[in-house]
Amino acid sequence: AIRPYETLSIEISRGCIFKCKFCQFPLIGRKKGTNIRREEDIRTELLQNYEQFGTTKYYFSDDTFNESLDKVQMIHRISKSLPFELEYVAYLRIDLLASNPEMITLLPESGLRSAFFGIESFQAQGSKAIGKGWNGQYAKDFLLKLKEKWKDKTNWWMGMIVGLPGWNKEQEELDLHMQLNYKQAVEIAEEQAINVLLDGNKYDLIKKRFLANSVSDKF
Repeated sequence: AIRPYETLSIEISRGCIFKCKFCQFPLIGRKKGTNIRREEDIRTELLQNYEQFGTTKYYFSDDTFNESLDKVQMIHRISKSLPFELEYVAYLRIDLLASNPEMITLLPESGLRSAFFGIESFQAQGSKAIGKGWNGQYAKDFLLKLKEKWKDKTNWWMGMIVGLPGWNKEQEELDLHMQLNYKQAVEIAEEQAINVLLDGNKYDLIKKRFLANSVSDKF
């Protein structure tokens, strides 16, 4: 039987509107606003799970949960209409938080307790090579601002890729120390080998995941 303390998985939308060059997931590059469930169906499922199992915690399995402001606003509406406090974890794009600052407030208000950011690289050449050029230019400074906004409302994880074009080991170490100094990265939680084809060249890379923002007991 499902226990009230368990975290259940739920899919709000399927596929991803982006096409990062290293990504091998299916249904990438889909049209924005498609493959998203109806608001009333999502609310009904959350309510039924609460009534039957006492469930209040979820893992949103969307490839990019914050793909649009409309979608984030929808979950915020649903959350505020429920007779319990919704809590969830989700994959987010950090550049979309920057371009849609309203999300920064809506996400924790709607129940976000832990986020995963696929930063991949703080270095300009590598981030640009995989289609995430914004991260290489602005992500470090933005994370500091986000920490001030979210404080202890939520924690986050960061995914980093070692060995991208132009990768510099010394710079990566400096970036990591900066994160440690600001208590935004506290440990390497996982390492995974990946193979990526970029502009016809094969790269053997390492994907690292860091638990960040030092609030490790949120979820």
